[in-house]
Amino acid sequence: NTDGRRIFARATVRREGHRYFARTTGPQGSGILTSMARANGLVIVPEEVKAVKEGETVQVIMLDWSEE
Repeated sequence: NTDGRRIFARATVRREGHRYFARTTGPQGSGILTSMARANGLVIVPEEVKAVKEGETVQVIMLDWSEE
């Protein structure tokens, strides 16, 4: 994140036991609808964060979630 804006990255979130894991759905451009169609959550990347590293804890807004 180099332009100082909050980013809402489209992601798939899955649960394993008591932990949750998120992975972005691919390119995040505004015209790429497949990444939105695949997403069940939005990873929030705050303005001051340059990059999120694998394994780092993040906040997610869930779009579609079934607690099966």
